[in-house]
Amino acid sequence: MMKLITRSAAALIMVFGLNSCLPEVESEMDKIIERDDQLLQTYITQNNIEAQKTQMGFYYVKELEVESGTQIANNSILGIYYNIKTIDGQLIESYTPADGEPRLFLHGETGIIPRVINFAAGLAKEGEVIKLYAPSYLAYGNYGYQQLILPNSNLDLTVTFAKIYTADQLKAMEDQQIQAFIAANQLEGFTKTEEGAYMRVMEPGEADSKVTENGSNIRFNYELFHLNETEPFLRGAQDSGAANIILGAQNNLKFLNIALKGIKKEAKVELLTPSHLGYGPTIQVIPERIRQDLIQKELIQDRVKTYQPIRFVARLKAIAQ
Repeated sequence: MMKLITRSAAALIMVFGLNSCLPEVESEMDKIIERDDQLLQTYITQNNIEAQKTQMGFYYVKELEVESGTQIANNSILGIYYNIKTIDGQLIESYTPADGEPRLFLHGETGIIPRVINFAAGLAKEGEVIKLYAPSYLAYGNYGYQQLILPNSNLDLTVTFAKIYTADQLKAMEDQQIQAFIAANQLEGFTKTEEGAYMRVMEPGEADSKVTENGSNIRFNYELFHLNETEPFLRGAQDSGAANIILGAQNNLKFLNIALKGIKKEAKVELLTPSHLGYGPTIQVIPERIRQDLIQKELIQDRVKTYQPIRFVARLKAIAQ
């Protein structure tokens, strides 16, 4: 299988991390930690803020406590609202209930950028609002983006941990999004599969071709889109087929085994798939507009937005049993 269409874990390299075994790098990191802590302490003192400091190096204040709320646990699917600015007053992004449903991320290894939000989630209950004062090494590190994010910026964040979602709730949300997309675009011919994807055969392929089945060695061209976008985030096209899989293999992305089974050579198919049949939880990036820049600079690998349905369009080029 071609590397572009396989599941890739988000890779946060040194710009976002603390890990190093080199003494001189550790010494430099110590200087960064000391510098950022002094800046944050000055900011907190000047603004008469009574904040608690964590062992991770960020400070926090609970603006709204919900004693009866559910404690956030590792691997919780979280929906948040937020306001993120630097301690110099530069607004990076604000996202409120007026903007739509909460932004989602998995509280765990996959996480979110800026990653201080992921660490702070462990201190929160569902519904609580926390003010965070984050050092640069828990924010964007030495990464910079135009005039929006300057390298080594310390952050002032307000995060509302609005909701903890179950896997079933997430599936229902994504199913509604897919149905709304079909209706809004007046698309016809889609059938919902037993797994929860929506599929249609756009072109039936060669009449005398064999039909794909589990165990078939197949090659295909493809395009992958986020549901409401017209430009693919991944594509592959070659005369003989850009991607190759053994149909039904457990290490395939699940939607591939659905979309490419039971079709003929040169058939063209389209599948609208929820995230649990695709790439699963990918890293959430705030603001989303920097994702492509992070990818180009090889700071992350995930091209797929987290917990969003995708559209898969493929043409089968070859079948070998």
